[in-house]
Amino acid sequence: METQTKLLNPPPRLTTAIVGGFNAVASHVYLILPPILLDVFLWLGPRLSLERLLSPMINEMSATLQQLGSADVTQLMNSTIDLWKQFASQFNFFSLLRTLPVGIPSLLAGSVEQASPLGGFTLLEVNSTAGMMLIGLLMAVAGMLLGCVYFTAVSSTSGGQDGLSSWKFSSWQVGQTILLTLLSIALLLTLALPGMFIVSMLTLVNPTLATTALFLVGLAAMWFLIPLVFSPHGIFTRQQNAVTSMLSSVRLVRYFMPNVSLFILFAILVIQGFNRLWLAPPANSWLTLVGIAGHAFITTSVLAASFVFYRSANAWLEENLTRIAQARV
Repeated sequence: METQTKLLNPPPRLTTAIVGGFNAVASHVYLILPPILLDVFLWLGPRLSLERLLSPMINEMSATLQQLGSADVTQLMNSTIDLWKQFASQFNFFSLLRTLPVGIPSLLAGSVEQASPLGGFTLLEVNSTAGMMLIGLLMAVAGMLLGCVYFTAVSSTSGGQDGLSSWKFSSWQVGQTILLTLLSIALLLTLALPGMFIVSMLTLVNPTLATTALFLVGLAAMWFLIPLVFSPHGIFTRQQNAVTSMLSSVRLVRYFMPNVSLFILFAILVIQGFNRLWLAPPANSWLTLVGIAGHAFITTSVLAASFVFYRSANAWLEENLTRIAQARV
């Protein structure tokens, strides 16, 4: 036991990774350009609306619920219908360019703000379901492609690489990113569909009980998804395929769960806390550009810190597991 204790090096420090990530972005500030360009496009560019396509569906669903549901359920559903109508009228379909788990971070993706400093904007309408699916697919693929460029640059720069070579990515990485996205969607559906079915059934019985069930479903989903938080990192740092990268993330989180939990908490608090500041100016003010730049710097730095931590944690894990195995021999 004493031999193994002497062999083990101190684990990587979370603060070192965070400082390293912020320093890497501060020294290579061009890394924040992709998030800035995406947000400026969503802010000042044309809007792609689904209102013409979704409004008839929402109205039909509202009429059906009023016929079939009780008075309490109808009142509850009317609030949901109103939210869907607001979503259909204000949502910018170009927000699909912000993809997960690999993609360019965005402050304004999903925003319902209709104002801009330029006064008006060009409104484009999606007129058919087939058109919506085709456009959505094209934007999702484009978002993942741009996300690969962005992740490659941040990963390479945080690992010490510099220059134009840090932006080079391979078609293999794109393919693995698409596979990772499909696997992530499949996992989310596997977790979400049974839970949402239970919540829907409880909503018809007791809305308060349904809220409690929804909270428990969310906790269960987080418990399963946190070990996969570093799934993209193996693709861009170790050239692993999607499945191996996911398994590698699970193994790393198992050994570093306290540090990973603290890092996730830090990322949420920093990004969401600063987002309140970045979104404080009205959408029709040029000060929003300051918020866009600030958000780009913070999110890119947090991403770079995650790559620094991932590399150091994997190096520590592999080195010390090897030493323990040799000590046992």
